[in-house]
Amino acid sequence: NQIRVNVFGSDSLFRSEHFKAGPILKLDFGRDETDSPDLLGLGDVGTSLELGVFASYTAGPARARIRAQQDVLSGHSGMRIVGDLGVAVYRSDRLAVTGNLSATWTDSSYMSAFFSVTAAQAVTSGLTAFTATSGLKDISLAFGANYKVTESWAVVANAGYSKLLGDAKNSPI
Repeated sequence: NQIRVNVFGSDSLFRSEHFKAGPILKLDFGRDETDSPDLLGLGDVGTSLELGVFASYTAGPARARIRAQQDVLSGHSGMRIVGDLGVAVYRSDRLAVTGNLSATWTDSSYMSAFFSVTAAQAVTSGLTAFTATSGLKDISLAFGANYKVTESWAVVANAGYSKLLGDAKNSPI
């Protein structure tokens, strides 16, 4: 549900060995209150089309990246900025093992759409009214492995852990 175009980078219009940057287009399908009994009475969050930019810098086995995206369809009407640090822990001809640490900052529109509970929603859902504001939403740690079986086939495994922070953590949702 995401497209990135390397405008700057090794195989792009503006060549750079270590730096990549360009536009992002992402489709976020939102949330329906029928997705979970815990969401009943909270209303839906509509589909969002997020436009943005990314930049990354690679040095040896490590990569630092930042992505900034703004909803232009009014699904959540918000902005997200995600920063991450990744490292190739092990790499051979057939196997690659990676680790990644990331954090997400969101503005108050995004936080409100997903984590606020209005007075009317409090009545219909039974939750306490809550106003979520901008700030760090989460931090995540992930590991991945990619084993190349043939030139055309690979087995991929990923595992990760995310922790909500700030108003996302404190929300009654």
